[in-house]
Amino acid sequence: MYSDARRKKDTDLPLGRVLPTLATVITLLCGMHTAGAACLHRLIALDSPQNFTSPGYPVKYPPNINCVWHIRAADPNKVVVLETLDSMIHINCKQDTAAVFQGESYETATRVRHWCGDLRYNFDASNSYFVFFRTDSKYENRGFQIRYYQGPSSGPYDLDLEATRNAQNLISPGYPVGYFRDMSCVYSIQAAQSSDRVQIDVVHMYIENSVSCQDDNITIIDPNVGKHDVGTICGQMKPSYQSTGNRLKISFRSNSIKQTKGFMIKYKSISNSDCGDEELIATDVDSYLLSPGYPSRYYSNLACRWTVSSSDPEGKIEVEVLHVEISGTPPTCNEDRLEVDYLRSSSQNEVICGSSTQTQTFVSIDNTVLITFTSDGANEGQGFDIRYRQVQVDKPSGSYDKTLAATETEQVLTSPGYPRISLIRQTCAFIIRAPIGYHVRVTLIDLDIELARVCRYDRLTITDGTSTLDELWCGRRAGEVVNSQKNYLTVTYTTDDSNNGQGFSLKYSAVRGSTSRVQTMTMPTRNTPLYLTSPGFEKRFPRGITYSYIFTADPQQQIRLRVTESYLRYNTANGRCLSKRVRLYDGPSSESSELKSINTGEYGWCALDLPVFISNSNYMTMVYETAYVSYHGRIGFVLMYEQGIFSDIYPHTCGGMYFATSEETAITSPNYPGNYGSKMFCKWTIWASSNTTQIRLGGNFSLVVGTSGNCDGDYLNVYDGAEEKSKLLSKLCGTDSDTLQSTGNLLTVVMKTDERSTGKGFRFLFYETTDILWCGSTLTASLKKSYLTKKVTPNTSCKWVFTKETNDTYIQLYVVDFELGRWNGNTCGTDYVEIFDGNSEDSKRIAVLCGYKSAALYVGTGSHMMVKMVTGASPRGKLFKIEYSSSSEERCTPKDRMAEEQPSYLLSPSYPNRYPPSLHCTWLIDSGSEDHAVMFKVVLASIISSEDCTDDYLAAYDGMSETTGVKLGEWCQDIDQSETKHSTQRYLTIVFHTNEDQSGDGFRLRYWRDVKPDEQDQTGPLGNNLGAVVGGIVGGLILLLVIIIIVICIIKRSLSKGSGASPGGGQATPAVVYLPSQQVMYERPPDYPPPQYDPQPVHQGSKYKVQGHGYPQTGPVQDHEVSQLLHVKETFSAKGQTRGMNIPSQDQWKRKNVPSQGLSSRMNVPSQGLSRGMNILSHSLTREMNILSQGADQRHEYSQSGPVEKEECSQSGPVQKDECSQSRPV
Repeated sequence: MYSDARRKKDTDLPLGRVLPTLATVITLLCGMHTAGAACLHRLIALDSPQNFTSPGYPVKYPPNINCVWHIRAADPNKVVVLETLDSMIHINCKQDTAAVFQGESYETATRVRHWCGDLRYNFDASNSYFVFFRTDSKYENRGFQIRYYQGPSSGPYDLDLEATRNAQNLISPGYPVGYFRDMSCVYSIQAAQSSDRVQIDVVHMYIENSVSCQDDNITIIDPNVGKHDVGTICGQMKPSYQSTGNRLKISFRSNSIKQTKGFMIKYKSISNSDCGDEELIATDVDSYLLSPGYPSRYYSNLACRWTVSSSDPEGKIEVEVLHVEISGTPPTCNEDRLEVDYLRSSSQNEVICGSSTQTQTFVSIDNTVLITFTSDGANEGQGFDIRYRQVQVDKPSGSYDKTLAATETEQVLTSPGYPRISLIRQTCAFIIRAPIGYHVRVTLIDLDIELARVCRYDRLTITDGTSTLDELWCGRRAGEVVNSQKNYLTVTYTTDDSNNGQGFSLKYSAVRGSTSRVQTMTMPTRNTPLYLTSPGFEKRFPRGITYSYIFTADPQQQIRLRVTESYLRYNTANGRCLSKRVRLYDGPSSESSELKSINTGEYGWCALDLPVFISNSNYMTMVYETAYVSYHGRIGFVLMYEQGIFSDIYPHTCGGMYFATSEETAITSPNYPGNYGSKMFCKWTIWASSNTTQIRLGGNFSLVVGTSGNCDGDYLNVYDGAEEKSKLLSKLCGTDSDTLQSTGNLLTVVMKTDERSTGKGFRFLFYETTDILWCGSTLTASLKKSYLTKKVTPNTSCKWVFTKETNDTYIQLYVVDFELGRWNGNTCGTDYVEIFDGNSEDSKRIAVLCGYKSAALYVGTGSHMMVKMVTGASPRGKLFKIEYSSSSEERCTPKDRMAEEQPSYLLSPSYPNRYPPSLHCTWLIDSGSEDHAVMFKVVLASIISSEDCTDDYLAAYDGMSETTGVKLGEWCQDIDQSETKHSTQRYLTIVFHTNEDQSGDGFRLRYWRDVKPDEQDQTGPLGNNLGAVVGGIVGGLILLLVIIIIVICIIKRSLSKGSGASPGGGQATPAVVYLPSQQVMYERPPDYPPPQYDPQPVHQGSKYKVQGHGYPQTGPVQDHEVSQLLHVKETFSAKGQTRGMNIPSQDQWKRKNVPSQGLSSRMNVPSQGLSRGMNILSHSLTREMNILSQGADQRHEYSQSGPVEKEECSQSGPVQKDECSQSRPV
């Protein structure tokens, strides 16, 4: 800012007082280079521009550095051109400074210039330059950016360009930052084909505006004409020009006073008959329009149109036809003709043809005129030469005063001619008065006048005669609010005759009462920088007032605020602030999170700091409090602010701005999945593409809760829009998952951590949607187990989509706890949970859950699984809890199993639910020794049948593999119970294969070990001991009789109680053991109707009623009561099953065995032989009666066949006492 005020001659202190000699610096740096700590750079300038920057640009340069760049032209006959595109070095050149030396070597190089602050220079007089940069230990800023290239030594800015049919760009030096002082550039453009002409189109132009473009300007020259220029332009115009021949020249000139952005021009070649629409600008300087080919003959079959507009919207256009030679006879001009159309007027068009040297003059009715020229195929003439210019009519007076009455209704006041640019010297004063008891409030809508130090060229002042209100404004500004201390104030507007801009527009009103000491104003941002000076800067310092500035940007934009000057009171000895710091907040109020500077790393600023702040959303708030002290020195600040996307320039270390699409995008906490850091503040702002879409965000998180357990440690705040307390959607901490959705097109996530312990953080997925939020979230199933817990609430519809973390894994959902709804006939009613093998309801549904459920496993086959929960107005139950994870292990594990004396069970994957598709599972079962075989029996199977078992099947092989073993059996249908089979050797292989189509409920296979049958011959235990055999038979018969009586009682009682049940074909049915208040649990989709009777009902947990009973069960049988019952450890697992049955205790069992022992003695059989015989027969009968008992009561035998609740209750191991009484099969 204000760079023209700092431009002064380099007066300069002797070189040694400001900088060390360049030779000393280079020598020092070369030594550093050898030590590996260099800041020495050697660059080669080519024809195409390149850039280099100071270290750390554009954030901040490091302290205590000495850097040198040596730039040499690649062509020794050319010179190096250096252009300072951006510079912000601390304003005190004694602390930080940059300098340019020229010369062939560092020993002979001489200094050209040194600078600091925001000054910009260009250099173009040597083919070798050295740029030196030195900093001290404080006040670092963003540094500089310099463009370099080589150019002709005769004039590096005089370029010869070739135009082709493809448009090319021509830019002014320093564009788009700004051109330099005292420049003179000439660009000669020639068409590549001599028969073509040249066309130029001004795309952007920001040249100092002045009367008759007398200061900085662009001149268009047609070498074919030579006697006068085609046009001279300045300000902000976008005209087009065509040459009459194959050449066109552009001249650009700047003075030493004011510099602006510069220009961009597109140039190309066109055919000589190409004469389309062109836009021309009329200024106060004469411009010329010539026919194609002039002064030679014009071309055949032309249809040319030129729309000429005045640069002043209120001006008119004067058109003078200086020379005309056009084929045709006036006034009809039926052959070729030149026509002047007044457009928005009823006046008749001017039609010109024939030959004349007499000047004809026409003046437009308004600020636009259309000129057309047409020719036929013959009799072409020389054409025409037209001069046009802008003329002013009834120009306003240069100065005047007005008195305006302020009321409670806001009124608008604008500068003369606003918003048109007026190059008039003027001073206008407006005295605005409010009634007694009121004060005047002024809100600046727009200000666009020339910017300069202390506003010495153009200015807008507002004062009320007190020290509190004395404002001096210039440049481009908007949004500021001032309040008078009295009931009046004066607005004074002063401009010169150049570079005036559009002027001003403001609102004023009368406000009852005195002025508040807290003043809030909204500051709209634009794509180009606006300027803000602290109140009273350069004038009188207001005391004891708090100013709050709320900067706003367009949606999906950030705000950048750069402090260019700061003079806030501080202690010169230690740099400590004597005034309060200016505070910045990352949101629409001071309740938003405080914003840290990206270059100083501090919150806010004071003293001489020049910080840069970047918002994370389209809001930023600044609070500035002035002290109650008298201070007559220069105090305050100057800053510039603008909107844009700055994440590429200033990348976020944590947080950032994101844009939601229909595809899912992930954001994670820093270092995820590792632990985040302490004392962190991060903000993520997520924008939807339009105002009609919302953002949905979901995922899991794990943050340290804090000592109080109330999110006082580490937490996430999610806001519905920008960061405001009133828009807080949720505060998240601990370990959980959630899904949230905005109501608009902005969602903000803020993460704050303390200095204590840290956690894993979070991973969220977001996308834009127009759907109403159904609760739920998108969760990532990783190799580490995570949990989803959902409390039951009324009228809820939730969806959780689980995504596997890597492609080489699959998803596992394990129902840990479930209590929701009840089974009602053939449906779950209004409360249920569905599980899908995919990410939508169109995917395959693999389970419907209601009632009570525990310990069920579901395995996905693709990259997603989905859980959907639906509840009605009065849902039953409390919650459900699902453990989710992904696994890279084969779904059929564990593979290796050991057979024991007691039966164990092998279940198909996901049993009792439908097995997954595309499986090929192999289990190897080991009997443990060569003397034992593996016995097995398929207890229950529901496998999709196919011809010759080509699709899904279960098979058993005698041996260690399916390829080498003999097939013992194969099943691919529904099986109630198969015959008992056994291996002939130590090992048995079980194979289960499924295809990719529909699935059944799977299988349940029982296996155990026994002595090989072929070894139980006469040499075995039964071989020669007849007494033992006889004694054993007699004793065994007695024991068998007792067991049969007990079994008959059990069967009779069970059949009487279960006669009304309808278990449901292969799906979940009531368990034997449950708590009194629970209901039925089914896992079957409603479209899978149950059969009339299923002898193998499926386990549903332990908390519901058995259908048909009509009363609850009372509790499990204690294990000690049946622990001696034929070694059966889980025959009865429900209380009440033994009521009315005289089941003996352990002591009674011992007493019942006495008669058999007595019988053996009476038969004179040795007791040892009898005992051995009894043991063998008892062992055999135990196994057979165990099978008999299970077969007799099929409805209870495997009704608890679902997955178990505890890891110790493995599906593959033997049943243990007490551990699985509610979840293991009988």
